[in-house]
Amino acid sequence: MSLTEKIVTGCCKRIAFLGGAFDPPHLGHAMLAEMVLARDLSDLVLWVPSWAPPHKNSGCMTEFFHRVKMVELAISNISGCQVSDIEERKKFDPSYSYKILTELQKEYPESRLQLLIGQDSLEQLHTWYCAKELVQKFEIITFPRKNDSGSCDGLILPEDFWGRVLAEKLRKSLQRVDYVEISSTELRKKLAKNENLHNIINADVFRYIRENALYQAK
Repeated sequence: MSLTEKIVTGCCKRIAFLGGAFDPPHLGHAMLAEMVLARDLSDLVLWVPSWAPPHKNSGCMTEFFHRVKMVELAISNISGCQVSDIEERKKFDPSYSYKILTELQKEYPESRLQLLIGQDSLEQLHTWYCAKELVQKFEIITFPRKNDSGSCDGLILPEDFWGRVLAEKLRKSLQRVDYVEISSTELRKKLAKNENLHNIINADVFRYIRENALYQAK
């Protein structure tokens, strides 16, 4: 049974939402997806390139179709990954995670939607749109900061906002894994200087970037 057939028939019971600009997608993203699948935290990692993220100036991002194509290339050899263009179809502005996940739940009614985020985002989650509703409705999977073992010792959560039950749910979401953190901003700077980044960016993605003259210095 193909991945598409599994989704349609409801065999993918858990779908992890991996959102981001993916400008460009890099091996850190791929390693994160592979870790989620290898640890059986989810059945499918759904990469969702952002349309108009609330914390970015969307006018500075690479065009959406380029970012979708780069993600398709980045995940082509990773079984258990798929890309979604839902943000382009819905065109939420800003594109809050709660809104996107709610729409995805309609598209995958037989599946359990999960939100895949980093520890820094977890500690700021109380500032997100419909934060409590987000945590109550969806499962959270959190990966630790760079050089962090995934211990909850340094985790900062405002319990006066979350309450005991939700705060405990968020603490349990933190995975004890090693994570390779890569700055997309630094990658774009290096790409503008024509540096070779084959050890950080998938070879097919790197070729696509060069062929389409993306991230060139202006």
